[in-house]
Amino acid sequence: MTTKQKVNEDTMINGNNIPTGDFRKYFIKSMGESFDRKFGHAASAFKNWLLTQTGKTIKEALDDCMNLTQKTMVELLSERRFDFISTADKDFIITFNKAMSNFNFDCGGAIYYGNNNSLYTIHFTKTSTRNKHISKNVAVDIQIANEGLRLGFNLHTPQKFREKMKANRSYIENAPEHIKTAFTSNGKDPCTQCNPDCSRYSYVIDDKLYEYCSGGCEFVHPGINSLADYIELFSKFYTRKK
Repeated sequence: MTTKQKVNEDTMINGNNIPTGDFRKYFIKSMGESFDRKFGHAASAFKNWLLTQTGKTIKEALDDCMNLTQKTMVELLSERRFDFISTADKDFIITFNKAMSNFNFDCGGAIYYGNNNSLYTIHFTKTSTRNKHISKNVAVDIQIANEGLRLGFNLHTPQKFREKMKANRSYIENAPEHIKTAFTSNGKDPCTQCNPDCSRYSYVIDDKLYEYCSGGCEFVHPGINSLADYIELFSKFYTRKK
């Protein structure tokens, strides 16, 4: 029989088997009335915030919770839990985050628990949609793993994706090689048309038809020297022409 782990100030928040409710009770006891002022009565608000505290001890998370000032990206990445990230990768994240703010996109001052092979994830959404369901509005994400970074672009629904690809075909065909290959040899499995009624992500590059079951593109180990290329790609798909 497994002994239930008690929550104390030294407990690590690391996606373990401790129920969210146990963390919630500890924070309510520690914060008193300020807990409701911070999170309200909806359990989901605390749960979503807890996902941004992965890698901290309860004490570290409590200290940050009581701080009403949102941390900058520089301050976030200086936390102990991110010591494994290289200086070059931190510089990329900080610079990319600043560039995104120029388009009114941000990560809400949060770095989330990772998924798949990543330890942490930074989600960028349009500032006006920040308080809505994040997964439906993420435009770009940065996956952080021990091996480095992955920069991913979520390029809309199939219909919107096809419209954007058609409008930007010439741009992609003449883009730097590392941008172009994200659309022509990005390692995804081609659509096998297993369902003839599905909406495929299809487009033409250099007179060749590409069809995939999912949209978007990904860049492994993005470097700050290529930042301008990533931002130009973003602007083509996410900014409206005046």
